[in-house]
Amino acid sequence: MGEIAINRIDYRMVHGQVAVGIIKRFGITSVYVVDDEVVKDETLIDIMTFGMQPGVSLRVCTVEECVKAYQENGFGKGKHLIIFREIESASRAYQKGYRFQSLNIGQSQLTSERIRVHKSISISRGELEMLEELEKAGVKVYFQPLPDDSMATVAEVAKKFE
Repeated sequence: MGEIAINRIDYRMVHGQVAVGIIKRFGITSVYVVDDEVVKDETLIDIMTFGMQPGVSLRVCTVEECVKAYQENGFGKGKHLIIFREIESASRAYQKGYRFQSLNIGQSQLTSERIRVHKSISISRGELEMLEELEKAGVKVYFQPLPDDSMATVAEVAKKFE
């Protein structure tokens, strides 16, 4: 069983800030990208694989496959970064049995249903409710694009919806 360094929401998945700011900084050896749609996009998977640092493996999987990998052996040996493209995927994974202790909300796309709540992070009211449920279950949820950025809590973000 390996160590799960960070569980992260990042709609851009694997990109330069993740490579330098997280993978390198925390000594990540394995990255799991969890998204039911991205797993079907071979071109996108090839691009992400090409951008991986030497010695760092990439696995793209569905929510179901993520939960299974966790339940079987904690994602295996190594130090893992688990990236969910959407909050909904992380919420579903938790409900299905992936019992993560913390969730970093790092990047999310601004859409017509979402409002900007902290730096480059935008969420909808429904996503806020999912995050509040995760917190009630004991998950530490925090908004922080990069490790050196300021952090916001769910309670602080919820005030933006009042």
